[in-house]
Amino acid sequence: MIQASEIHEFLRTRPGVGVDTALSLALHRAEEPYALAVLELILDRGEAESLAELVQEWHIFPESWRKILMLRVEEIYRGLRRAAQNSIQQTQLNVLSIIHSTGYTHLADVVLMLLRKSDLVVVKKAAVVLSDLVNKENASSKIIDKKSNISKNRSQILRSALREGLDTYRLHRRQEVVIAAMQYALADERDFWAYHLDEYQSVCAAVVNLLQAAERENIVAFCISALKRLSLRSAALRALIHHTYPLFVLKVAHSVCSSFDETIIEQLERIQTPRWYNTDWLSGIKLSNENRRELIVLAHLVTVPTQLRMRFMQALLKDADAAVYEKVFWHISREPISAANDVLIDILKGPSETAALNALEFLWRHAPRFRSHNLSLALRSAHAMVRRKAQTRLLDAAYEIFWRQCERLDFRQRRDMAQMLSRAGAQPVHRWCERARSNQANLRMEALRRADVFAEDPLVIDEITRLTGDPDARVRSYAVALLGPHIERSHMIEKTILTALRDKDARVRANAVEAFQYDSLRRYQTSLEALLHSSHNRVRANALKTLLFWRIDAARNALEAMLMDPRPAHRRSARWVARQFNQKEERQNIPLWKEKHDSRLVGV
Repeated sequence: MIQASEIHEFLRTRPGVGVDTALSLALHRAEEPYALAVLELILDRGEAESLAELVQEWHIFPESWRKILMLRVEEIYRGLRRAAQNSIQQTQLNVLSIIHSTGYTHLADVVLMLLRKSDLVVVKKAAVVLSDLVNKENASSKIIDKKSNISKNRSQILRSALREGLDTYRLHRRQEVVIAAMQYALADERDFWAYHLDEYQSVCAAVVNLLQAAERENIVAFCISALKRLSLRSAALRALIHHTYPLFVLKVAHSVCSSFDETIIEQLERIQTPRWYNTDWLSGIKLSNENRRELIVLAHLVTVPTQLRMRFMQALLKDADAAVYEKVFWHISREPISAANDVLIDILKGPSETAALNALEFLWRHAPRFRSHNLSLALRSAHAMVRRKAQTRLLDAAYEIFWRQCERLDFRQRRDMAQMLSRAGAQPVHRWCERARSNQANLRMEALRRADVFAEDPLVIDEITRLTGDPDARVRSYAVALLGPHIERSHMIEKTILTALRDKDARVRANAVEAFQYDSLRRYQTSLEALLHSSHNRVRANALKTLLFWRIDAARNALEAMLMDPRPAHRRSARWVARQFNQKEERQNIPLWKEKHDSRLVGV
């Protein structure tokens, strides 16, 4: 063992061509495991010629030898450079195979050198290797710490090689170099491209041709960034309009979603009806849910007819998850309901409960003509929340019908309908209270006109009591009139009516006076007698009527005085009081007061 170690050390350190020749012969004649040991010895010596010979014979080596060479690729660096200068096609292909297998970026300049050869087989292989080196570098730059010296050095070597390839492009005219550069750097990285993307430059012309001629998904990011360069903008727009290759379109959508830029968005909005905007290709490929979400964003950036956009959205919803349904709803909620109706129906039937609830609410508000159909779909939904929401909206619809028809129905019909709504869970009293609390005076007035059905409910009485202090005089007046028949119900209502007697509006005071017609309220006689001299005819007439009903003697003299009043409005009100009083007297079989004062009641 000691002697073998001494021989190994002698061969490893002894310089000379003879030793290299001997080791080369031994490598081809020895059997395993001795041949493997000889191979390790040649690698340890690191002589360029011997290493180049290993590269030349790479294609005939067994797999175990190849693995050793790939593991020690940095030690055969000089051999690879020497072998790349060989004119034999197989040797050049071996160099490219080793670089490709190891991803050895330090030899990117060698790949570019082989790319400029005249042998098309070598050129094709070199193009593939260069593209893969760029892809691996782009992928690793997202994972490896960018402050790492190894990462920086490797990236700088590849960058320098590509820059050199661009600088000499007008001589070699290999578009594969331009493609690799487009994969490596975006169009707005001016430090890398320098002047090459300026108009009338040979590299710029090549980039324009590549953008328009080939549907390459690996240059999509460059194509999107080219929208920022004036010299490339037209070509990039034409590429985005005319290319229909599915992977290209998917990459465009991903690139747009990854880097939202205002300039890019502005240019994308200029695109009108691109060729890929159809549903034919969507059914031919398997889309992930992430693909669908990205396509939704891209589809709403370009300008297309609304109907076409809706069909595209419907195609994206097929077999999609809940997040896709939610994203589609978010985008189409700004579209006209006439165009979006079918998509909203699909969302209503979809797997997302949130999106279905939003769709139901949107349809309820913006498609009143189809409410019954949409509610019937929602009531059969697989989502419990959607079914409950549909039931609530169904009760809303029933209450709205009741509300609109209320004035056309008689009291009994209104009462029966309100009871039916209450049993169905529509809570008509609470809904009435919501209308009564509206910010709009006309809606509050509308609620008061429909309050008679609920007048016995304590909540309604409380709300009417509150409305006696409403800022709008018409609302206050109507509320006081409704509250009048309930004046004996509680001390609070009585106090509210007394407050209304001092209201600044005469109609409110008149309705408050009318509430005191009950005998139990005779204690307020003095207050009413003071109103017999009111300047407002309704206030005066109502006070007079109440006092007449209480059979106060002074009221007859007051009526006679009012009949003689020089103001026409007061005389008309006096005649109205006399008629009201006489009707009551007739019902009670009491001699009419009219007989004595006939001359004043007829033809006045």
